[in-house]
Amino acid sequence: MKDKTSWAETHYEVVCCIQEALKDPKSIASNRMNEQGTGGMWELAQEITDSFEEEYADRKWESDWFDTLYPFVNERIF
Repeated sequence: MKDKTSWAETHYEVVCCIQEALKDPKSIASNRMNEQGTGGMWELAQEITDSFEEEYADRKWESDWFDTLYPFVNERIF
């Protein structure tokens, strides 16, 4: 993990994506919510955030952070 600010920024965007995914009853996020409730959502958001931060720990971001983050998250919630 780069730093707490980076993790917090990523986590915020992950949570926003999960909230959108919950509108789709067939999404992975919806299934997890139905099976594990709010605690499952917290864990899912943390797992995705940690995975992204670990995979891209050495990356120097320009303007493509969102272009990288959103597909990464969507693969894990839809």
